[in-house]
Amino acid sequence: MIGKHYHEMTIDSTQEFAMEKFKLGERNFIVSCFEQKKGKGRNEKIWEQNPVSTLCFSFATHCHEIKTLSSLEMGILIIKFFELNKNKFKFQNPMGLKWPNDILNRNNLKKIGGILINSFDESRMIVGIGINLYPEKISEEFSYLLEEKTLLNNEEAKRWAFELYHYISNNRLTTEEIKKNFLQHCVHLNQKIHFAVGDQRKSGLFTGIGEVGEALILDIESQQIVKLFAGSLIIS
Repeated sequence: MIGKHYHEMTIDSTQEFAMEKFKLGERNFIVSCFEQKKGKGRNEKIWEQNPVSTLCFSFATHCHEIKTLSSLEMGILIIKFFELNKNKFKFQNPMGLKWPNDILNRNNLKKIGGILINSFDESRMIVGIGINLYPEKISEEFSYLLEEKTLLNNEEAKRWAFELYHYISNNRLTTEEIKKNFLQHCVHLNQKIHFAVGDQRKSGLFTGIGEVGEALILDIESQQIVKLFAGSLIIS
């Protein structure tokens, strides 16, 4: 269901704005902006945003029926949207997914974008999306999406956010579609990665995802499959 579109020229955080709307009883809406001053990332990190070259917005929607597949689903749909519109957006860098919720440049494995999900109950969530469109004042650890210098104005930021939100809302995926598409877009499938179990840092081969989206990793030391339900990976 497509909901109301709130758009602000300047905002502290689209996630915080969206959560306030949710607490007031709204259930279907999108919050976009031209400039976000205190964007949220995972683990309370700040998402760096340059207003003219970064697309950022949040929206409320229903969780996938298997709640823990929701972040994988969102990443797949973002890539599908830009691939369908590649002539319009003029890609330079191919996109891929890093478990559980990062969008990477396949050429250099640097981060193009990220997804933040806050769940309020078993059925509803607020999704935050941030995507670097062009390297205008972004740090070297990040990458970007478009081949031409694309500097957004306020109206374009509003329109691009709504178009992506509209596509996601109308193209939700089944469980099997998520599993299949994630493996197709994963940049580290059958690759060596590093991960943490408690205070230990381990190495293994990323072999796929399980029934609820957990990472399946072949531990190099024990030769056993480790299931990782949360956390992050470091690609070798």
